[in-house]
Amino acid sequence: MLDKKDRRAFLRFPASLKLELTSGERNIPGLVKDFSRKGGRFVFDNCDFDRNTYIDFKIQLPQKDSFVPASAKVVWEKESDGKCETGVLFQNFPAELKAEILEYGYSNWINSNLPFSLD
Repeated sequence: MLDKKDRRAFLRFPASLKLELTSGERNIPGLVKDFSRKGGRFVFDNCDFDRNTYIDFKIQLPQKDSFVPASAKVVWEKESDGKCETGVLFQNFPAELKAEILEYGYSNWINSNLPFSLD
């Protein structure tokens, strides 16, 4: 059986961006911890997501005050440092906006000299 590192298909880049989960009439603030071509890791104050459920959210564009809507499937969640880390697989995310965020994450990674993440 392959371990998690061997199964990861795309590099994840750090992408500290704001996001807002839209759940009914509630808006739940969060943060993008890292981002890849197919998914990302989001951080929220509370863990109350079920695996395989779909979420709608708005994500901040890099270095802008504008947010764009997208959706994703929750694939995992765990509590870490009193926060909820949630792994998502993107479902509806405009390609040109995803490319903008990936370029931002890649540039930050290159400038930081940090190793890439396969976790």
